[in-house]
Amino acid sequence: MVDNIHKFPSKKAEDIHNEEESKVVSLEKALVEAESGIEEKLLEMWKKNKQTIIYALIVLLVAALGFEGHRAYAKYRLITEKTAFSKLSTLEEKKLFVKKYAGSRLSGFILLEVAGECYNNQQYEEAATYFEKASLSLKDVVVLNDRAQLGFGVASVLAGNVSKGKAVLEKLSLASSTLGAIRAEATYELAILDFESKDFESCKQRIKAIETIPYAGMFVQKASVLRDAIPQQK
Repeated sequence: MVDNIHKFPSKKAEDIHNEEESKVVSLEKALVEAESGIEEKLLEMWKKNKQTIIYALIVLLVAALGFEGHRAYAKYRLITEKTAFSKLSTLEEKKLFVKKYAGSRLSGFILLEVAGECYNNQQYEEAATYFEKASLSLKDVVVLNDRAQLGFGVASVLAGNVSKGKAVLEKLSLASSTLGAIRAEATYELAILDFESKDFESCKQRIKAIETIPYAGMFVQKASVLRDAIPQQK
């Protein structure tokens, strides 16, 4: 029967609205309190670590500026170096260039060129200095590094530093990793020194060594001429 059905009293729309509004207000209050709590904690942390935080930010800023500044400077230096390189003509200009751009790859090439010009001008001591600098600048370019060392060895001998120059030449002569032509030339220069000091047996041994070096080129013929100049033992 209808009378036996229990009916639950329904809430008025106004009451439901008030309850929902109350929940929203409570949620907003909770959020405000949470934000306030976070702000207080951040403020407290700032007060305690203000100096450290500021220092860390400064370090990061300086590092960022330093990196970008270094890149910009490196790019500018490379452009100016290439421009200066393209305008080189005289020996004095080249000397100024290698002084200004010391340590760069282009500087290494010009050092080798300057050393060669000094050598051709019979300025052997100065040539040895430039060959040595070229060797340091071109240490990662094996062939040019060996060429610079060879020049340093020969120029040092002609400048009067025989023991120093001879030691470099010996090293090049014995190193199987040295380019054949350079190794042969170093060995030939040592044979010449032996010839001049009348150590003919050592000279002969070096001549034989030249003949076994791959790609010795013209130094095989030079060695042969030198062998013919050795006095015959009676």
